[in-house]
Amino acid sequence: MTYRLRVPVCGAIILNPTMDKCLLVKGWSSKAGWGFPKGKINQNEENDNCAVREVLEETGYDISPLLRKNDYIEITLKEQRIRLYIIIGVPENTHFTPQTRKEISQIEWMPLNDLPTFKAMDPQQNGQLNYAKQGSKRLYMVVPFMSKLKSFLNHRRKGQRKTNHQDGSARIAKNRQDFLYENTIHVVE
Repeated sequence: MTYRLRVPVCGAIILNPTMDKCLLVKGWSSKAGWGFPKGKINQNEENDNCAVREVLEETGYDISPLLRKNDYIEITLKEQRIRLYIIIGVPENTHFTPQTRKEISQIEWMPLNDLPTFKAMDPQQNGQLNYAKQGSKRLYMVVPFMSKLKSFLNHRRKGQRKTNHQDGSARIAKNRQDFLYENTIHVVE
C-alpha cells in the first residue's frame, strides 16, 4: 500500500491586537465555507513565503512584517499538511481586498468566542468533525485549529500578565519554557 500526501497548504490565522477576533475568508461558490486564508505551496517554496503570498492574494494584506517563523499550528487533514502561521496585531479597520478574481467572496473579522471549538471525534460519525456550523456560516475548516489556537492565546496572555511592569508596559517573558511554547506549536493528527 502506498501512502501519498497531497500538496501542502500554508496560510495564516490573522488576529486583531486584542487577540479576540480572527480574520476569515469565504470561498467564491455559493456552497463555499469560511476558513483561514491559505493556499497550496509551490515547488521549492518556503512555508513562510507561501503563507505570505497566499494571504496577500486572498486578502490584499502583507503579513510579512508580523510573521514569526516559529509561531504556527500544523495539522494533517485528509492526507494534506496544513500550516497556519499565527499573526497577531492586525488592526480591525484594515481594508482587505482580494487580489485574485473569483476566489474569495467575503472577508470578515469574527470573534473567537463565537467560533466552534474542536470537539472530540464522535465514533458513531465515522471520524467526521461535529459542531462545525455556526448559524448560517460553514466553518468546517476552522474547527481543527481552534483548540490549539485558544491554548496558544491563553498561554500568550498569561505570559503578558506575568510580565506587566510598573510603568504599564507589557513585555513577553523570554525564559526558555515560554520561548519554546511561544515558538513551537505542532499538531499532527
